[in-house]
Amino acid sequence: MDGPTLDVRHHLPTALAVATALAIAVFDHATGLGRSILPLYVLIPVIGAAGPADPRRPLWAGGLTLLIGEVFGHANWSIRPFSMGAMIAGVVAMSVITSLAVRLLARQRGRLRDLDETSQTVRGIVQPPVPPTVGSLRTEVRYLTPPSDRHIGGDVCSVSDTPFGVRLLLGDVAGRGVSTLHSAAELSYTFRDLAWTEEHLSLVAAHLHSTVLRRGGKEEFATALLAQARGPAVELLACGHPPPLLLNGSGVSECVPAGPRPPLGVLHLGESPNGLDTVRLDPGDRLLFYTNGVTGALNERGEPYPLAERAARLETEDPAGFLDALQADLLAHVAGGLGDDAVLLLVQPAIAAAPTQAAEPDGGGAAVPPEPLGSGTRHRRPGLGVTVRLRRQRGSRIAGKA
Repeated sequence: MDGPTLDVRHHLPTALAVATALAIAVFDHATGLGRSILPLYVLIPVIGAAGPADPRRPLWAGGLTLLIGEVFGHANWSIRPFSMGAMIAGVVAMSVITSLAVRLLARQRGRLRDLDETSQTVRGIVQPPVPPTVGSLRTEVRYLTPPSDRHIGGDVCSVSDTPFGVRLLLGDVAGRGVSTLHSAAELSYTFRDLAWTEEHLSLVAAHLHSTVLRRGGKEEFATALLAQARGPAVELLACGHPPPLLLNGSGVSECVPAGPRPPLGVLHLGESPNGLDTVRLDPGDRLLFYTNGVTGALNERGEPYPLAERAARLETEDPAGFLDALQADLLAHVAGGLGDDAVLLLVQPAIAAAPTQAAEPDGGGAAVPPEPLGSGTRHRRPGLGVTVRLRRQRGSRIAGKA
């Protein structure tokens, strides 16, 4: 039976401090009394404080330093009693100060760990795990948080299978800290309740707007993108939020809303167009939703992340592999770390794509001719009676990880 193992890393700082004290003493003794370097002993407690935070280490290092100094430096007492006394006082003072500093550091680290655990728990409530399949949609989501923010942000992501179809909310509450997290939690709770009870998506947005106003007054707002999938039709309602990207065999298209609305909290200050934007999501098509933290991620040259261009280059059929490759590319773009929370949500029909044929649109008739890349014109889907502006992105394809 193996005995207890010795943690070398735990004792290494103390051993290094003792070795340094011995080296100083030996060098001081070898060079004679005229060139004493014993005052360097005041640095030994700092060396002993390295490694895992333990307030006892500087005290042990200081005590051993004084013992070594007594053994090797006793001859200095008769010649330089004042300098030796000052050295001893310095070592004692530095040991006590360093021990107190390490104690405060350990306490602060404990508080940060508690904050991390609390924020992660609350984040799990604000952003509950999205199942891989919700109703008729297959979903995949990635949450990205900058390490400096201690995971406290205002991004909201919620997907529910309701009597009105699969509904989702992707939003971003302006601000940072606990207050922003509370606002995001209330927004998420309100949406999950309304998604099951409110028939019209525009009224869901109106209630969410009232929620933001009631909590934050005129000083708080939140961007939001609401979506509702029933069959191949996906209705979109954007309130100051970036539009999703449609990924299909023709490339990547930005679903620009025909009538954009202001963010929640200031929705009453702008015009709210009637009707919803609708995009058709056929088997094999995908919709990529994202928050401002993705497209607002800057590299070291101050250039934003070109999401549509990078998404067009990926050739990965697996949704998880696609988002993994996109996330890795985003983090490589911002080598210094993200400056804001970010969410990536990919949805696609749960059924597999049918073999490629000369497909007819709903209701019969001729197929819609392909739209030229970069035309930025309105694209009408027959049978749905609604329009959505598709702005296609061109990109050379690269293989993402499967």
